[in-house]
Amino acid sequence: GAARVFVQFSGFNRDDVVVLAQALSGEGWQIEAADKGGERTGAADGLNEVRYFRADDRTLAEALALSVSAGLKGQPPIVVKDLSGTKFGQGEPGQLEVWISGPAA
Repeated sequence: GAARVFVQFSGFNRDDVVVLAQALSGEGWQIEAADKGGERTGAADGLNEVRYFRADDRTLAEALALSVSAGLKGQPPIVVKDLSGTKFGQGEPGQLEVWISGPAA
């Protein structure tokens, strides 16, 4: 099935993140709590990345990073981060996390 995507953000207007989440949903990504744009958290400060937890989800993560970059129009590039070798690794297949911080962090 489609990847499940969890969005964590800081520094953005929630409305802007909702727009991003809805755009991603329109591309077929399954965004958790897309109507809220995800979860606001200070832990996202300074981060612009897509995290994946299983080696075979890398291609999905790279595709999602491109979509997020396009949706954020000129934000810092989105880095793809491999967490498959960490304690968070080997979660559910197709589970991705977006961590983004806005200009007003």
